[in-house]
Amino acid sequence: MIHFVFRPRTFAVSLLMLSALALPQHILALNLIDHRAKLQSQIQHIIDTKGPDAPALYRPLRQLGVHHLEQRQYQQSAEIFKSALSLMRRNSGVWAIEQQQMLQLLLQTYARLGDLNKANRLANLQHQLFAREYEPHEEPMLIASIRLADWYRNTTRYSEALNIYDEVRDLLSEQEQEYLLIGLLRREALSLYLAERCCAAEKLDQVYRLMQDMPEFDLSDRREAKLAAVDLAILEQKRSRIPTFDDLEYHAASPPRILGLKGRADVRVATRERFFLHHTTIIEVTDNSTSVFPKRELRPAVAVGSPMPMCSQAVTEFVPARLRNEMDQFYVDVEVRVNQKGKPVDINLEGNAPKKLRRYVRRILENSRYRPAIDQQGQMNEADLVFRQTFGDTRFAIDSTDISTWTAQKTITACNLLASR
Repeated sequence: MIHFVFRPRTFAVSLLMLSALALPQHILALNLIDHRAKLQSQIQHIIDTKGPDAPALYRPLRQLGVHHLEQRQYQQSAEIFKSALSLMRRNSGVWAIEQQQMLQLLLQTYARLGDLNKANRLANLQHQLFAREYEPHEEPMLIASIRLADWYRNTTRYSEALNIYDEVRDLLSEQEQEYLLIGLLRREALSLYLAERCCAAEKLDQVYRLMQDMPEFDLSDRREAKLAAVDLAILEQKRSRIPTFDDLEYHAASPPRILGLKGRADVRVATRERFFLHHTTIIEVTDNSTSVFPKRELRPAVAVGSPMPMCSQAVTEFVPARLRNEMDQFYVDVEVRVNQKGKPVDINLEGNAPKKLRRYVRRILENSRYRPAIDQQGQMNEADLVFRQTFGDTRFAIDSTDISTWTAQKTITACNLLASR
């Protein structure tokens, strides 16, 4: 699952150092309590010396809210962010543009609480703040519109997202802002792919062709963009139709690569969806992803595993109950021979994962799409793909040129839908 972690740098460094020293958990907990106490003391000192409406309260309030957010204490963080917003509005006005960051933090908190109605109102309020300050064609307004469309995409409202992207694209085309247009086309491609609509790869091909006439992009950038377009085309097309690199001078060989499961139906086939329970779910939305988790779960882990994300409920069912606390200790060493057409022709698995879990890994590998190995002339060849699959929490970020992160996002969305049945 994608996580957008709000973490002050000094606090993050101190935690990293403590973790590296393998200090006991109670020491780490004391450090967290001490950090919170210092922030609370700082806030009280400012109130006592400068008053309850002092702008100096913004920073420690934000840090305290972030602290609770990181500890998954969402109710507390929501109350703190609301207090900070109220303070900002008293000092700067209801429509102050400066409240953007605090609105975003509160939006994240409500999303993690599962209150999408409030989160959605905040997303629209952010957009309205910019609309009061800027004309539709001005860059800050264009970026605000893209952010709102991203929110719609992250909450699976693909039609609404695509409508906004379409409007922004028209404005960008009129102004010849090619750099912003490239980012927009990639967002459109991602939305089309997640929605399982036609021709997402064509958007990435447009990106590649735009780069041809832009001096800020070199051969490496263009090759990366072309690979992304080819990877997405492999996912969208039939297995027997693999794109080529005829229009690109190619000088760098690359090994075969697993792109992931093509669509939500493939996730259902691999998981054998009978394992999913019927229960109420909550949606968590981060900057780049959507994930759903049961109300009864303490940790929002709708998917686990790396590099291939897997539906966590299915993984749990494939592991004996007595071993489920050792999930992060399991692994599967994978060796897949991928032919010139991107098809897995031989799969070998080793490791300490239970037999049923290894079978789940095999089903994912059998149903996944692959990019074949590519030589320095751009020809595709048969070769072996080797990696280790683990079963801890899924962590990845959407990368505009790494299409495997797109399929990971689609897998998580499919796991959400299955879990919510």
